[in-house]
Order: sequence, then C-alpha cells, then structure tokens
Amino acid sequence: MSEATAKRALDLFWPYAHEEVRLCFLGGEPLLAWSLIEQIVLDCEQRSKGENKKVNFALTTNGSLLDPDKLSFMERRCFRLELSFDGLAQDWGRQDNSFIKISSLTREILNRQHLQLTVNSVFTPGSVTKLRESMLLIMEMGVKDLTLSLDLTQSWPLQSLQVLAQQLADLRRDVIAIHKDTGHIPIDIYRPLTEKGIWRCNAGFEQFTLSQEGEIWGCPGFYETFGRLKDSSGYNDYCFGTMEEFFNQVGSSYKRILQNYREFTMDNFHTRDSRCFLCPLVQECSVCPVGRFSPNVSLLLVPDYICRINKILIEERQAVAGVISP
Repeated sequence: MSEATAKRALDLFWPYAHEEVRLCFLGGEPLLAWSLIEQIVLDCEQRSKGENKKVNFALTTNGSLLDPDKLSFMERRCFRLELSFDGLAQDWGRQDNSFIKISSLTREILNRQHLQLTVNSVFTPGSVTKLRESMLLIMEMGVKDLTLSLDLTQSWPLQSLQVLAQQLADLRRDVIAIHKDTGHIPIDIYRPLTEKGIWRCNAGFEQFTLSQEGEIWGCPGFYETFGRLKDSSGYNDYCFGTMEEFFNQVGSSYKRILQNYREFTMDNFHTRDSRCFLCPLVQECSVCPVGRFSPNVSLLLVPDYICRINKILIEERQAVAGVISP
C-alpha cells in the first residue's frame, strides 16, 4: 500500500470513526511495510489529540521480521499482536527451523507487560497428529490466549477427522484441568458462547478491509478470494469500489453491495443433503463463506468435511461447558 492511499483512507474514514475503533494491520506479512505502519500510527495519534477518539491497534504476523525496536514501538501503544505459531507443527509448510525463533519470540513478547498476545495455530490434515502436543507446549510457555485454527482450504479425509476428534477430546481434559486451577479457558474453541442465535458474517457490517489498491471490501477473506478477479461476478458483488466511490456513492453502491453480504447468515447455508436451518446445532454453528472457496460453487454450500469438523468443535465446546458450568 502506498503512503498516499493510507493517508487518504484516514482522511476519509476519520470523521466517521466512533469514539473507539480497532485498526488492524494484515498481510501477507504486514511488517514488510513497517515504515508505513509507523506513519499510520503516528498520524492516528496526532488526529486523536483534542478529540474524544481512541484507536486500538492490532497486527497479525508470522514473527519473522519482529525485532526489539518494533516490539517497543508497539508496546508503547498497547498493540494486540496475533502471532502465527503452530507449535510442534511449525516447520510443516513454514520456513525451516522457524520453531526455535518463534518460541524465543513468544517468550519475549510475554515479558512485555503492555503487549497483548494471541497465538494462532493452524493445523492441516497432515499435521493434525501434533495438535494436542503443540497446544500444550504453547500453553506451557505462558500463552493464555490461543486461537486453534484448521486449514479448511483442503478436504479433510475421514481418517484425519477421526484423528482430529481424538486430539481435541484429549486436549479437552487438559483444558478442564487448567480451568479448575485458574478459572480460565485458554483455547478459543472450548470457550462457551456468550449467546446463542443465528450467526451472521459481519463483513461489511462491523468491519471493512482496505486493500493495497485502495478498494473497500467487507473483510480480508473476500478481498483475498476475489480481489484479483476483476472480471468475475464475485469482484462485482463484494467490492464496495474505491474509497472515492465508496464515500461519494454511499447511499447507492454501499447499500447495493451490502445486500450481497446479507445472505451470509447460518440459516441460509446448506450442505449437499440438507439446509442448515434444519440442523439442531444451527444456533451454535458458523461458517466462513470464503474460507473454502471453489470456482463455480455457491458460497452458501458447506462441504461435508466442514460440516463434520463443525460438529466436532461444537460437541467439544458443549462437553467443556457441561463440566465447568455451575
């Protein structure tokens, strides 16, 4: 992203910002543009002077470019860092020998009092056998906020699903023991829902993504899926246009494009065999519409393996809730 695009975005969005907003730096690897990140942060701080507005900064990184100077800059602003670290599966599809570096980096971040750390661990059908061990290792480092993610861009065969179910069941016992000692559930998938209801994708409603080209999208996933396909229906359906188009035509183009995002509610999804609203778990389920995109396949179609994965995750959350609930 150019400096001009970033500055123009702040000029346009700032007057509409609520008293408290969250600004997230995403990639690719956002630290490749560190000097621009510094400029944006300092610009926001300058704009905030004399105004009743607070910007909370967040950054997602694989950690390869983090150093003490960057950490100090972010610590002074109480950044929330989401660090991609797969534990014992770290070297599976990542840079060789990155495990040692990211392990050391995790400990350094934890020693910085004003940095908020979330570790995101991603497992594939090939690395799922390392799931429980990896989660335990990261928790033993002192990480208290873990996001457990599964790579849904590839199909999960039955054998991998069986391994996943066993790994999560074994890990559940560890999580319950931790909760008994600390009152805290460190891994997101085991935490009880704050409320049940029909899930809706918040892309375009509660968040926007600005691409490096200066276009507005509902979320990073839609941009990553359709941003390079300028002649596709997906591009025309989910891109709100350039910043200028977005603000000059907000009464027409925004509302028109937003209608396309409105369909992504859980009761509108379906599998090959059934509609999701008929499932007894529908009020506890959610599906990213572009997390498993395939050309010429409806974004509302949930592949069988994702349906099975969601049922496993929901059953694990319910099992933990049954033990820890008063």
